[in-house]
Amino acid sequence: MGVHLLNLIHPEMHRIITGPDKANPQGLENLKNILKVAENSGIHLMITGLACYKIKDRMAWYDSINEQDRWKTQAFFWETIARTCAESPAVFAYDLVNEPAATGKPVDGWYMGKMDDVEFCQRLSLNPRPNSPSCKRPARPPSKTRFGCLG
Repeated sequence: MGVHLLNLIHPEMHRIITGPDKANPQGLENLKNILKVAENSGIHLMITGLACYKIKDRMAWYDSINEQDRWKTQAFFWETIARTCAESPAVFAYDLVNEPAATGKPVDGWYMGKMDDVEFCQRLSLNPRPNSPSCKRPARPPSKTRFGCLG
C-alpha cells in the first residue's frame, strides 16, 4: 500500500513537562525534530502519551498529586503535544495512554506490569466509584446466534 507507520513514539512525561503546567522546551524541540525526520522520510507516527515507564525517571510531584490534579496535568501534557504536532502531516494518530488499567486501590499505587526497572501499565484511577456509570456493566440477556449463545 505504500504507507509506512511507526508506533514507537512514546514521549515520556518527564521529557515533555516539568510541572503540572510547565512544558520542557528541550523536550518539545526534540519532538519537533522527530516530526521533521518522519515528514522527510514519509513515515506516519502514532504518538503514545503519558509514558512513565522508567521507575527512576518518574516525577515524584506527579505521583503525589490528587487524582483530579493528575487528570489536569494529563490534559496539559496532551494540549502541549497537540500544539507541538498540530501542523505536522506525519502524525497519523494519538494513543492517549499506553496499557491503561481501569481501576486500582490507593495501596496498589499508579503503576503495574513491572519488568526489571520499568512498569508498562498506568492506572486511570485509584478510587473507582462502583456506582459510577463507567464502572457498571449493563445487564443484557444472552444473544443467540448461529455460533451459539453469547452473553
